[in-house]
Amino acid sequence: MTITKTVFQGLRRLGLGLNIVLVLAVFCSSQTVTLSAKSGPPTTKTLLSGSGFSPFAEIYIYFDSFFLTFVNADSSGSFSKVAVQVPAYAVPGTHWFSAEQISNQTGAQAPFNVITNWLEEGFVPNGTRFNPYENVLNTGTVSGLDVNWAAIGVNGTGSTLANGVLYVGSSGGNLYALNATTGHVRWSYTTGAGVARRPRWRMVWSTLAPETIMCTP
Repeated sequence: MTITKTVFQGLRRLGLGLNIVLVLAVFCSSQTVTLSAKSGPPTTKTLLSGSGFSPFAEIYIYFDSFFLTFVNADSSGSFSKVAVQVPAYAVPGTHWFSAEQISNQTGAQAPFNVITNWLEEGFVPNGTRFNPYENVLNTGTVSGLDVNWAAIGVNGTGSTLANGVLYVGSSGGNLYALNATTGHVRWSYTTGAGVARRPRWRMVWSTLAPETIMCTP
C-alpha cells in the first residue's frame, strides 16, 4: 500500500486506523514495500524491501508509529532486505511496517500479522508452560480476566491454539476445532476414545492435509 504526505503524517502520529484510510491515497504514489516474513510472534525478525522512491532518498522505517531505523535508497530508488524486528510489546493482530521518504513525506506500508500460537501442552516439549511472547497478561492484569464465551457441550480435557483456532480434546471421544474469538464450532471429529491429553498441532505442507492434529487417547 502507498500513501501521500498529509495522510502519512496523520497516521504516523496516530498509529491507528491505517487499514481504513489508506485506500484513499493508494493510487497517489508509486512506492511499494514487501516483507520476507508476513506473520509471527512478537520479536520476529523479517526483511523489508522497497521500490519506487527517489534515487538516494533518505527513508525512515516504522513499526506502526514507532521509529525503527533509516535507510538510503539506491540509484534506482530501491532498498533491499533491511533487517527489522517486531517489538516485544506488539499484541496479536494486524500491524504495519512503514517506509517514509523524508524529502516529500510519501511512503508505503506492508501488513504484519502478530500471532501467539500455543501449539502443545505446556507450550514447549518439556511442559514448562512459559510463553516468552506473552505481553498482555501479568500479575497486574490477570485479575481483570472475564469469560468471553463458553462452548456448551464440549467436555474439554485440554486445548491447543493455532492461527485463531482452538483445538479441544474431550473425554467423550471427540476433537473439536473452535473459533478462538467467538467459540463457534468449526468442525468436530469422533476419535473413538476419550482424548486424555491436549492435542498437539503440526503444520503439514500438503494441499491434501494442510494441518495435522495429534491426540493421545
